Amino acid sequence: MILRSTYKMQNIRRWSQKTFESEATNLFNTAKQVNFLQQWHIQRKNNNDIEYIVREECVFYHEDVTSVVNDEDEIIPNVEDAVIKSFGSNHIAWNYSIVFSPTYGVPVFYFRANFLDGTSIGREQVLRVLHRNVDATGEDDDGWDFVSEEEHPVTGVPHYFLHPCQTPILLNLLSDTVEENISPGQLLLSWLSMTSSFLPYIRDCDGLNMRAYTSIQKKLILSHGVR
Repeated sequence: MILRSTYKMQNIRRWSQKTFESEATNLFNTAKQVNFLQQWHIQRKNNNDIEYIVREECVFYHEDVTSVVNDEDEIIPNVEDAVIKSFGSNHIAWNYSIVFSPTYGVPVFYFRANFLDGTSIGREQVLRVLHRNVDATGEDDDGWDFVSEEEHPVTGVPHYFLHPCQTPILLNLLSDTVEENISPGQLLLSWLSMTSSFLPYIRDCDGLNMRAYTSIQKKLILSHGVR
């Protein structure tokens, strides 16, 4: 994912931890007031700084995890329901979280996918499930090299993540296209909405459609008196 932009790297405005705290706190508190993003939780350190933001597991049924899934996949909002119903190996549990990167000065989206018995799903299968093209060598052939894998910076568990090298440019572009008196939380909401276009199961788990986006955005504006 390469963003074509006239920005020079020295002109990029990066977030501070304080900016991330403001964006995250306002977004998730406000979203829950209008009954969206209910299963996301802010985890804080002992000094009350945000450690990371995590979503409860969301389980999907896939006819075949080795091939592209269709639009009729069954959504099971809570992993407890899936366990009670004793679903088999075609059910995948997705774990999402957001961590602030002080190096890049942006939020980073992490995700993990595994079967209900805890077995991890490989990158090739993950990309297939995400409707991406994977060639015969197992490499994605449509530019999805920005999906990387590393240990989660908080939990230490291996996760996939969307590499943040282009995110500072994206956030600057978003900031420059909105009104000057933007409400805290709007930029993170726009970023999360764009992220869900790459990872559709975020949208499906949380119902983050245009109606939800508009409702949260209006509430953010009203809450901070922005005209």
